[in-house]
Amino acid sequence: MAESALLYRVHERGWRSGMTNLLRKENGLWWNTRRWWVQSIVWYFILNGLVTLLLWIIPALDPGDSPAIDEIYGVFFQMWPITTIGVMVLMQSSVVSEKQSGTAAWIMSNPVSRISFILSKFIANTFAILIILVGLQGLIGYAQFSLKAKALMPMAPYLRAFGVLSLHLVFYIALALMLGAIFRGRGAVIGISLGLLVFQDLAS
Repeated sequence: MAESALLYRVHERGWRSGMTNLLRKENGLWWNTRRWWVQSIVWYFILNGLVTLLLWIIPALDPGDSPAIDEIYGVFFQMWPITTIGVMVLMQSSVVSEKQSGTAAWIMSNPVSRISFILSKFIANTFAILIILVGLQGLIGYAQFSLKAKALMPMAPYLRAFGVLSLHLVFYIALALMLGAIFRGRGAVIGISLGLLVFQDLAS
C-alpha cells in the first residue's frame, strides 16, 4: 500500500514532457482492466469463430459435408477488413471523450506536451490493437489451419499478409487520433474514417 503511494520524479523536457506517465496511463487502460481479454474473446468469435465452425464443428457433425481447407482459408482472410471498422469504434472516443469530460484540459494544464499527449495514445493503442487483433487472432488462425493440415502452413505469405494488414490498421489508428484532436464529436471521427474507407474500396 505504501509503495503504491510513492511518487517518482520524471525527468522529461521538450516534446517528451509527461510521456512516461501518459504511456503508463494509456497502457493501464488496456492491460490493467478486463478490456484486453474481453476484446480478445470478441475478436476470436468475429475472426476465428467461423473458421472453428468450418474446420472442426461441421466435420464432426457431418463428415461428408466438410468444406475444402483452401476455401476456409479464403473465408478467413475475407473476414479481416472488419478489423478496420473495429479500430474506428475502439479509437473514436480516445481523444474526444477526454475533451468532452475536461480531462484533456486538466492534463494539458500540467507540464505535459501536446505531442506526448497524442503520441502516448498512438503508441499504447497501436501496441494493444496489433497484439490482440492481429497477433493473437493471426496466431490462433495459423494454429487451426496447421492442426487441420497436420503440417505447418507456409509462414512467409502469412506474415506478408498480416504485415500489410497491420500497416492498414496503424493508418486508421493515426487518422482517428488526428480527427479526435480536430473535432469535438465522435460522429465526425467515425464518419470521416468510414467515408475514407468506402472511398478507398471504390477507388481500388
